[in-house]
Amino acid sequence: MFSVASGPALAKADCLDSAALIWSLWSGYLTEPSGVRLRTFLGDHHIPLVEEHTSGHATVADLARLAQALAPGRIVPIHSFGPHRFADHFANVTMEDDGAWWEL
Repeated sequence: MFSVASGPALAKADCLDSAALIWSLWSGYLTEPSGVRLRTFLGDHHIPLVEEHTSGHATVADLARLAQALAPGRIVPIHSFGPHRFADHFANVTMEDDGAWWEL
């Protein structure tokens, strides 16, 4: 994950050659002050911005296919209106509090 705050250090370390940024969030965020700062940084460093839309609304069937493909040792529901229901559909579900740091 990239942030504008880490950008100067990456530029100084000469790590941005051939870089591209894939944006999969709502495009409206790019017009907010933080998005303008991001686009300015990208422009200053000739880094293309590639927008790939993702809805963020996966079905249980989609999540099941993902879990089967990845075979994770642990599933932690995040950004969900029904995290308590994950254990009904998946093995190895653990709950973590929003905003809390936890070990992987």
